[in-house]
Order: sequence, then structure tokens, then C-alpha cells
Amino acid sequence: MFFLKKIFIRFFFIRKNKRKNKKALLSYIVHPFLTKNNSHPNVLELFSIVSILTKLDYEITIVDYRRKKIFGKYDLVFGFGDCYEYAISNNIANKYILYSTGSPLFYQNQNAIESFHRFKLKNPCCNIDKPQKYIRLTENIWPIQLIKSDSIITIGNQYVKSLFDIFHSNVKMIPSTCFDLEVKSNIDDYKIEKNSIIWFGSKGSIHKGLDLCIDAVIGSNVKLYIAGNIDDEIDIFRDKIIKYPDNIEYIGYLVVGSNDFKKYVESIPFVILPSCSESMATSIVTLSYNYGLIPLVTKECGFDFDGNIIEISSLTLDDVKKSINYALSLSNDDIKNKRNILRKKFRENHSNLNFREKMEAALILAIGDK
Repeated sequence: MFFLKKIFIRFFFIRKNKRKNKKALLSYIVHPFLTKNNSHPNVLELFSIVSILTKLDYEITIVDYRRKKIFGKYDLVFGFGDCYEYAISNNIANKYILYSTGSPLFYQNQNAIESFHRFKLKNPCCNIDKPQKYIRLTENIWPIQLIKSDSIITIGNQYVKSLFDIFHSNVKMIPSTCFDLEVKSNIDDYKIEKNSIIWFGSKGSIHKGLDLCIDAVIGSNVKLYIAGNIDDEIDIFRDKIIKYPDNIEYIGYLVVGSNDFKKYVESIPFVILPSCSESMATSIVTLSYNYGLIPLVTKECGFDFDGNIIEISSLTLDDVKKSINYALSLSNDDIKNKRNILRKKFRENHSNLNFREKMEAALILAIGDK
């Protein structure tokens, strides 16, 4: 399987909109063209980008970002990764636009390592052989892309953009997107389990602050539901989950849009993510866009605090507890009102149509920049 994966990365490509005079290389992901089992919003991003480049009359060659080499000459290289780094280092195109789906990797790695150190100080007896599994440590940081790209398009808000402004003078930001589950239910009809919160994450549990969430609810009247594909990480929290069943329940992987998913996200009013580094967390967007869950997040999650999103002021246990206490102080009417406002706002700002329009506008500007 490993050998086949290497062959796929090294040789496989897709070509779209053939026989056009302008040629674009897209260094991103390519596997969604081969399977329909695509559960991550980056699939929506990929097809939107291909649609935009087609509209702009490019022949598009799409390769996996981990590909080490690429051949040919292009008018435009768009994306990131090993292939992008090779392309820009070997000057195979006229224009290079870096696409960032996260914070700058220097920043991400520092914050991730600090989060792991935080966990170790609190849990000195916990033996972890592979810390990178829990903190999303990135070994390839591709510095030439920050130095030599003509423009950067990043998902995120003004805070995320400011992190890139340190390294580059031409940075454009766009919102993230998510799957529209076409939810028809009325938030006002939901039966609220008021003292409940869901951590809805993925691999990198310490990176995403699950340790802080667990410690914050222990011994309280709060129930924390843990949902995500982290079966190979959850054992480091197992003792606490067993000891405090009234406070912590591990659900595991939830298929977005399933009946089980619907059961939890209709009744649980809050989603918490004290992450150390994101661009604009898609797990938050998915829940707020479709069901109006009220986020408790750090600034590192890439959202503006507007009175409805609850800020976790720092990556500390005290500030996670403060945000939870504030959430629990809200009345049922306050909760329903905020959920309705958030669902409307997220549907306006994070629809696939809005993502495509913002991406197209940013790309046109970046291509035209001197």
C-alpha cells in the first residue's frame, strides 16, 4: 500500500480544459477525482479552483502537493507543497500564487510544540512515543514559497492575514467553506441540552486543545462530548474519561449529516475548539453553518469575535473555564437567538458560492499583480 501511494503521488495527474494557450499547474490534491468518498471541504475548494481556472481559460494540470518534481512550462503555478516548491525553485512559470489553508508553518510548528509542552507539564507520567500524531507537526515548511511567490491567497480572517504580512507584502484573504447539509429544521424547535458542549475535531487532539477541554469540565456540571476520528489518540485521555463519565463522553467519528450527527448537534448548543493554529477551522464552520452551534474558540481559529462567537482568550485552563462559564450563563432564549444569528451569518459568509466568488476575485487580482 505504501509503495502504491508513492507511485500515485509521483506520477498521477489530471488534466482539465485541454488545448488552451494558457497553462496552469495546480499543486494541491488530486484524489477527489478518483473517489466519491470525500468528506473534507477541501474537495469543494479543489473543484471550485478548477472551475475558476477553467473560466479564466487555462489548461489545468492537477498534481498532488507531495509530488517532488514536475516538468513543462506554465503561465501560472497555484497551490503549495513539494511540487510548488520545486516549480518555483526551478522557475518553470511566469506567475506563482501560494494558496495557504492554514497559518504560516513556522508559526504553526511553534504553537504546536508549545501545546505539547503544556500537555506534558500537566501529565508528566503520560508516555507518548510519537508526539507529532497529537500536534500536527509539519516537517516540510517550504520557505522559498513565502519568499518568491508573487502573491499569497490564504483562508482566514484579518488576524490570519497579519501572520502572513510579516513575510510577504501581497496577501489576500478569503473565507473557508463547508458542506451544505440542506438543513430544514428550525433552531427554535430544538430541545437544548444546555450544559453540554461538543469538541468536534480530527487528528491532532492536543493541537486542537482537547486536553484543556477535558480538564476544564472535570468535576463540574458540564458534559463534554468528544467527536472525531481520533481512535488512535484517545487512549491518553482514557483514564479521565472512565473516571468522570458524567463529564466526558467519547463518541468517536461522526459521519457528517448522519442521524447520529443530527441527534447530537441539534441538542448540544456549544462547540469548543481551543486550537493553537488553524486558518478558519472547517469543523466550526460546518456546525455553525448548518446548525448554528455557538463556537468557543481561540483567536488562532481564524474567526472574528462579534458578540455571538465566544472567545477563549488564551490557551490556558483558566481561560477555557471562563469561556465555558460564560456560555453556561446564557439563557435558553439567548442561546436560540445566537444560534439563529450565527447560522444566518455563516450561511452568508461561508457558502460554496461565496468561497468561489471570493477566490475568483482574489485570483484575478493576483494574476494581474506586477
